[in-house]
Amino acid sequence: MARPRREVPPPLEGNDQLIAAVGTAVWAVALIVLVSLGNHLPPSHHWWIWTCLTGVGLGLFGVLYIPRLKKSRARAADRRSAGTADGRHDVCSDRPDRSGSGADPGSDFDAGAGSGSGSGSGG
Repeated sequence: MARPRREVPPPLEGNDQLIAAVGTAVWAVALIVLVSLGNHLPPSHHWWIWTCLTGVGLGLFGVLYIPRLKKSRARAADRRSAGTADGRHDVCSDRPDRSGSGADPGSDFDAGAGSGSGSGSGG
């Protein structure tokens, strides 16, 4: 006899900005330690410094970008909920018509372009 399955719990939400900040701080500490070693670090391991510097740079980008990403996602969710609340089904009504009926006759787009042999040679 099969046991009844439990419902899958919702995914856990983490504080993304805090996680990025802690990771950036760890890279910064590693960078400080490596720079403080100075001449004791063999020349073949100097790439470690650049790795830490890259980690700090990407971490700072993440710390600054995460709030913008969350705001953008919240706005998109609000638009989706507002679009379905008033009975509309087209969430992206501000997008240009891609069905072909509203195509601009003066555009440079050619549907058959690029459908040649695919060899890439011009001759």
